[in-house]
Parts: sequence; C-alpha cells; structure tokens
Amino acid sequence: KFGLRFRVEGTELFSWSVPVHSRWVAYSSRDLAEGVLGEIRADVRRGMDPLAAISPYVRSAVIYGFGRFWEQWTATQVDRANAGEISMKRARVVGRYEQCGYLDPVLDVSVFSLDYGHMEDLKTHLLGKVGPKTTQNVLADVRTCLRRLARRRGMPRPPDIPAVSVPQHTPVIPSLDEQRKLLAAIPWEIRGYWLARGLLGVRDEEAARALLSDYRRGPDAGSDEWLIRAKGGRDRLLPVPAELARWVRENRPKLAPAGSMLFINPLAEIQANPGQRWLQDARRMVFHAAAKSIGCTGKWKPNEALRHCFGTRAAERLLREGVSNVDAIRMVMSIMGHTSAETSARYVRLGAECLRGVLGDDS
Repeated sequence: KFGLRFRVEGTELFSWSVPVHSRWVAYSSRDLAEGVLGEIRADVRRGMDPLAAISPYVRSAVIYGFGRFWEQWTATQVDRANAGEISMKRARVVGRYEQCGYLDPVLDVSVFSLDYGHMEDLKTHLLGKVGPKTTQNVLADVRTCLRRLARRRGMPRPPDIPAVSVPQHTPVIPSLDEQRKLLAAIPWEIRGYWLARGLLGVRDEEAARALLSDYRRGPDAGSDEWLIRAKGGRDRLLPVPAELARWVRENRPKLAPAGSMLFINPLAEIQANPGQRWLQDARRMVFHAAAKSIGCTGKWKPNEALRHCFGTRAAERLLREGVSNVDAIRMVMSIMGHTSAETSARYVRLGAECLRGVLGDDS
C-alpha cells in the first residue's frame, strides 16, 4: 500500500488516496504517490502555504477545519484590543460566538472547501438562535476571518456571504435642548466624558480610552484641539468645544504621568477603582441616572442621545446653511470618522427630516 506522510505544525497527516472525479482512489503505484508529492512541493516553492498545498489530498479536516483558524483569529482580536486598536468589549463578543454555538455548522468544515452553501446553512442556524442583526454581525465576522486567512495562508477566495434582511431601526434622537438638559444633569466634575460624546460625537471607546497626551491646549480655551485615536488607526484632529475645553482645564492637570487618561472616574461608589478610566457599567449608571433626573427614563439610548444626536444636528445645521447633501455627507464623514459615506448619509437624511419638520411647524 502506498501513501504520503506529512508533518505540518507539529501534527502528522497521511494521504492514502487521491481525489479523482469527486471520489477517492487509492495510490496504485509509487510513481503516482511521488507525482502527487512533486505537485505539492512545486506549490510550496511557488509560495503556497504548506497546509493549503496538501489539503486536497488529505481526507481528515481536523487540522484545517474552520474552528481551528477561528480560534487563531479571535486571539488576534484580543491582541488588537490590548494594543488599543479595538475595544476589549468587541474582542470578547467575537470570542463568545463559538461558546454560544453560533458557528457549529462550519467548525469542522475545511476552510479550503467552504462554499456559499455552508454560509447559507450557517445563516439558517443563526436565525434559529438569534435575531437578524446578530446574524448579520456574526456572518460579517466570519467573512473577515476568512479574508484574513486568504491573505495569510493562500487559500482560495472566501465564499460570498448571504444577505440578511434586518428590520430598519429608527433611532429616537433628542433635540439640542434636550441633550443640553441631559448633560447638565451630570455632575460637573465627571461631565467631561459625556461632553466629549455629546458635543463632539466621538465614539464610546474613543472617549473612554483617550489619553491626556492626545489633548492639545491652545493659548485659550477656544483654540484647544484633540487628536481622536479612532479604530483601525484612522485618527482625526478636531477643535474642542468651549465647554469641554473649560472642563479639561479645570479638572485635568497640564502635567500628568505618561499614559494618564483624559477622562477618569473619581466616584468610588460606582466603580471599584476610582481615579481610573470609566468602565462601561459605570458609564451606563451615570447616563441612566441623568436621564431619570430629567424625566426621560428609557426614552433614549446612550449612543442616540450623544453621538447620534451630534451627527444629526450637525447635518441639520449644515443643510440649514445651504450646504449641499453631497458636501454635508463629506463633512459629517470627516468629523465623525466614518469609513463609509452611507453611514454619514444616514445622519444627513435624519437631519433633512428634522429640518423639514421644523420648517413645517414654522409655516
């Protein structure tokens, strides 16, 4: 009996047959086995990953099943979170997919044989466990993992991902007056984080992990600037609103140890480590307490009341001043750090709707 033995990444693999017209045929001679080995070696010399080169001739998919590479990819997400490229919350979310059984239909499937049919089966499986939005997010992360694998391991082009119909969500956006009341309900000494989110529209984690060294003080409060460390390395430099600049000058020292946070939580009663960065649960507690104090409990979500409100009102103001839709999208995209014009277009559409409502009331 003839065969081939491989050792890849510390694991032994065997090939006792060769695929011929969708069926496996045993090696009938030494020449045939050596011919297959020659093809594999030629592929490796051309730069193909060894695992990708031998995969067509090994029937066991354990070593190159999708689950193995998913574990590697989720580990890189933790590394990116530790480096500040993404939030640790984001890394933990993708790390739980396998534990929750979301990826069961594809874990043991070879990454070199994954096709659109497998992706459809995964979509059906997910819709039986979670809602459309989560299904869409999980499929998008699977696609990202496969694209990275294709770039690094020389595997074929990843399969297309089936579309998921997600019901359109209409956010509840407060008016500027309502947002001002909400911000004013937060004690001044801790208000900086929420001023940054509401008056500059920065993302949750952008504000939470901001460093004092990223803040640039000018001759006066009206000339301060802040270098926003955005996800994916897409940083942006923004002028700081006067109220936020005044808060920084009153509450954060000019000279501080390297690595000091721009926004710290001084409240011992809501966080185990006062004086450190705001943790997510503490941020939520402060927001909901402020909303309750002005009689708006459950009316807004934090992102809608802060970042979405800023983006919508900024677009509304631009349109009111006569800026075209195209230019408004471009300006909102630059300020808020969007990578897709479609994301910015949503704010412009919401701003246009609000502006039509105001003009209608005036008439």
